[in-house]
Amino acid sequence: MQHGSHDQQSADRRIIAGLTAFLTKHGKAMVVFLIVAGVGIVALFVALSIRNSRVETSLEAVEQLQSDYYDWQSLDSAGQEDGYADLHAQAEAISQSYPRLYAASRALLVDAEALFALERFDDAAQRYVELADRFPKTYLAPLGLMGAAVASENSGNIDLALDYLNRIVDNYADTSSDVPRALFSIGRIHETQDNIVDAERYYNQLIQDYPTSTWTDLARTRIISLTAQGRIGGT
Repeated sequence: MQHGSHDQQSADRRIIAGLTAFLTKHGKAMVVFLIVAGVGIVALFVALSIRNSRVETSLEAVEQLQSDYYDWQSLDSAGQEDGYADLHAQAEAISQSYPRLYAASRALLVDAEALFALERFDDAAQRYVELADRFPKTYLAPLGLMGAAVASENSGNIDLALDYLNRIVDNYADTSSDVPRALFSIGRIHETQDNIVDAERYYNQLIQDYPTSTWTDLARTRIISLTAQGRIGGT
């Protein structure tokens, strides 16, 4: 037992001696490393705190914009015309102050909706597309493209409307609930232009890919109607 204890004590002394030698040789470097690491952690904490503060401030600003937009909607047409400049200025300030935050995308959407309500359809379409282009990976992007398509169709820019609708189908098929509506809208536009072959193709794509969608029920109704009219041969 004493022999084992002596061996253990010798091993402990060797470990302590080794640590002492290491600290003597590298002590300053370790102190510097710990200081740098500490400064880095503090800097990270400060950066996160600043970002959280910016996010909170941006959300407060866009919530105020949304509230002001609701108030603006209750005005008569003359009041909306007069009040739009202030609403636009708020949206633009948020968009420029927080260009990469969620608040900016919301501000662009509010501005586009206001322009649409004023029937400034070309301006509304541009604002909707700006939203989709700046925030392509958010859920608001296909919503913006849908708004742009509707606005463009209202202004008579049918080709642009189809381009925006096809962007939804091509880019958001796996992520957006707006895709069935986009497919139906493409089919409907082709139908109004008497492009019945294309209309049928998009209606059938909708039926095949999204069998439970409400828009699919409308597509089936259109195919039944076109078949009854003898404009297509049925499915």
